[in-house]
Amino acid sequence: MLPANLAQQCPQVPEVTSDSWDDLARSYIFLAALYGECAARQRAVVQAWEKT
Repeated sequence: MLPANLAQQCPQVPEVTSDSWDDLARSYIFLAALYGECAARQRAVVQAWEKT
């Protein structure tokens, strides 16, 4: 079985609040990229584990 800490889902992207649309856009892009990387790693770990 895959250890639970390796199979757990990525955390939700936190809500970003800002007074500036530019700051909000930059924060959203940064957080979306981080979340995408986390999700890709999680999928790869699960797929690799299932093949063993």
